[in-house]
Amino acid sequence: MAHIDQADHNFAAGCNCAQAVGAAFAEDEGMARDTALRAMSGFGGGIGRTGETCGAVSGAVFILGLHFGADIPGDDPEAKARLYARVRDFLARFTALHGAVTCRALLGCDIGTEEGFQRMRAEKMHEIRCAVFVHDAAALVEQMLQ
Repeated sequence: MAHIDQADHNFAAGCNCAQAVGAAFAEDEGMARDTALRAMSGFGGGIGRTGETCGAVSGAVFILGLHFGADIPGDDPEAKARLYARVRDFLARFTALHGAVTCRALLGCDIGTEEGFQRMRAEKMHEIRCAVFVHDAAALVEQMLQ
């Protein structure tokens, strides 16, 4: 199954946005799927349902780090600079598509509050809008890894 289709499937099966994207690519990056699911479990809802950085974005950055990151911190400052440039490129591309990278801005409500969370559920934003963010984040990562 292609990475993008796998991310879509993961999300539809109940993974949070970060898990959906991260687990779709993890095994190809040398990480067990279950490890990726655990590692990304706290990043949903804009990091612990705070409405901050979108989980799909966090999952994408996670995969970019696995693919392009250095194994030994501080050992290769140029590698870190190249990774950060790729992350900024991803953020720019995602923002060009959706106008923001935070859940709060993407959804137009603060899911970190009970009122915002209930609005998100009532308007089915998770099923409708977040699924698009997962799909697009996975598509961007797929492009960037080629």
